[in-house]
Amino acid sequence: MSSRPAAAAELQTLVQAVAIGLFVLPLSGPWLTGAWVVMWAAVVLTVLTGVDYVVSAVRDSRGRPAGHWTHRALIADLTVRRQSVATAESLTAGLLAATLAGVAGASVALRGGLVTYIEDTKIALAGDVALSCSMRSGLSQLPTARAMAVGARQRCASTWGVGLTGVAGPERTAAIR
Repeated sequence: MSSRPAAAAELQTLVQAVAIGLFVLPLSGPWLTGAWVVMWAAVVLTVLTGVDYVVSAVRDSRGRPAGHWTHRALIADLTVRRQSVATAESLTAGLLAATLAGVAGASVALRGGLVTYIEDTKIALAGDVALSCSMRSGLSQLPTARAMAVGARQRCASTWGVGLTGVAGPERTAAIR
């Protein structure tokens, strides 16, 4: 197994941490522009590692090495297997679903996507488990991403569900009561 996915995940975490750190600082002018560039790099890395995790979960019997998947290969393999995928996205705001939908014939395998950008929408659309996750660990943590994946799979009646979440800036919306 290649270490490329692990390295990408580590890079993603580092870029996310730097992006958050930059937004905590009182920046202006070109420094603020630079902070936004780093934030968008974190979003792109999140989408790419998300795609890599999905395709790793549905690896075919041909033994394709990890890290050699594309969105086209994912749609093709899901189609051949007569399986489907649905997404629940927060930080990426639908970019993963849009990437998959850009593949010709994707409608056979892509059942839909939920954009759950704010907390109350995440809880309403991504499943009841998300509420308990938000109380326990915060809405940008792994348990919430898992709950979002389950919610997407259930609500869109798909074989696979993918949940992508994260923090896009230092502001925090009002707590859900």
